[in-house]
Order: sequence, then C-alpha cells, then structure tokens
Amino acid sequence: MLGEPKRGFLLELLLSKLMYFSNKQMESKSSVNPLQIVGMSATIPNLSTIAKWLHAELYVTDYRPVPLLRRIVNNDKVHDVTKAGNVKPMPSIDLQRLSMKHEDILIYYAIDTLVQGFSALVFCPTKADCERLAKTIAITIVDFGKMRKVVPENAQAKKIRDGLNGNLSRDKIKQLKLALEKTPFGYDRLLETTTKCGVAYHHAGLSSEERSIIEKAYRDGAIRILCSTTTLSAGKHCLWLI
Repeated sequence: MLGEPKRGFLLELLLSKLMYFSNKQMESKSSVNPLQIVGMSATIPNLSTIAKWLHAELYVTDYRPVPLLRRIVNNDKVHDVTKAGNVKPMPSIDLQRLSMKHEDILIYYAIDTLVQGFSALVFCPTKADCERLAKTIAITIVDFGKMRKVVPENAQAKKIRDGLNGNLSRDKIKQLKLALEKTPFGYDRLLETTTKCGVAYHHAGLSSEERSIIEKAYRDGAIRILCSTTTLSAGKHCLWLI
C-alpha cells in the first residue's frame, strides 16, 4: 500500500531496480520491450512528484460514474451538503434501544438504502467492529420487521418494514447459506445469524473461500449490507507492472 506510513522502502527499491534494468535494455537496444509501469490511485496527494520520479505521464480525471453525496451529522441529526455548499436537514427516524447511540444514524441510513432497493457498504476500522456492527444492523432489521423498534408505528417505520420484506431475497440467502456450509471451517455462527437478514461482514479473520463467497453474494444481491475492513478495498492504491 503506497499510503501505508509504516510499510518501509521495499516498493521504492523494487521500482528503482526495475527502472534501472529497463533503461539498460533501452541503451543496449535489446529486442526485449522495456518494462512499462502503470500506477493508479484515488487518494495519493503528491501524484505529480511520483510521476516525475517514475519519468511517467500523469493523467488525472474527476469523472465519477456514481455521484458523491456529502452528509454532516451534528447532534444526532443528518444534514445534506449541496454542491453550492449549503446545508439542509434530512429526515431521519429515532432508532430506540441501540446500545451505541452514535451509530444510530449510520445504521438507519444503511437500512434505508436497503429499503430503497440498493446495497450499502460500511467500512470499519477493525475486525471486531465489523462483526459488532453487522450484528447490530441484523438485530435492528429483525426488530423493524417485527415492529419492535418504533412504538406506536408511524408511516416511516411501516415503509421500512415493507421495504425490508420486499428487498431481501430469501432464495439467494438460502443459496448463500448452502455455500458457506460447504466451506472447510463450516458455517460461522455469527455469520449465520447476520446473513439471514441480508447482512454480512468481511475481514482478514475469514478464510479466503469465505471472503470470496461473501463478495459474490454482495454482487448478486443476497447480501445487501456489508461491513468490511480495508481487506475489501486493498486495491485503492494499485501498481501494475506490464
């Protein structure tokens, strides 16, 4: 990872050696094509410095296939930040009986995304956070499905309950269950609990086979809310050697 502050100098050393041998080939007019290095990043701030060091062409684009929306949470209220920089409040719902109140809004919007027919990806800093948050979201989905979260029932809570029933595919979840049961380590008990609600977690503590199954389930729509560490986004700084 280029952005990892404690990763050491091995990547720079490798690139330096590769560029040296590539230059030697060009000087000797070898028939072997010189090495091409293609680097990609969505976050590195000093791209121009790196491009100069690699003697590379720099291409930058701000194109986004999906628009980026910004939200601000203040005193348990969510505000939308418009392109013009204006801030306006957004509707939310009071999720009761959650042990971590500062996560109420995150949980609500993850579930609300599911209700609208889409999928949500929630990044967490640790493996334990992934599992805890996935479990909390799954419990909340069960509570909304049984109308235990909002008493008395209101229109927004009813919309969530109906949306959950309409957007979770029981057939796909059943296929996911069968796939996880066939893994060498068997079906993890917590994962079994969360996947019943279309929720899963993804981190380095799972086997590579389990992670592959969960990734496929998320793409196929069996999993609608996925809590993950950076194991799912390890490609944010990519380097290809051609």
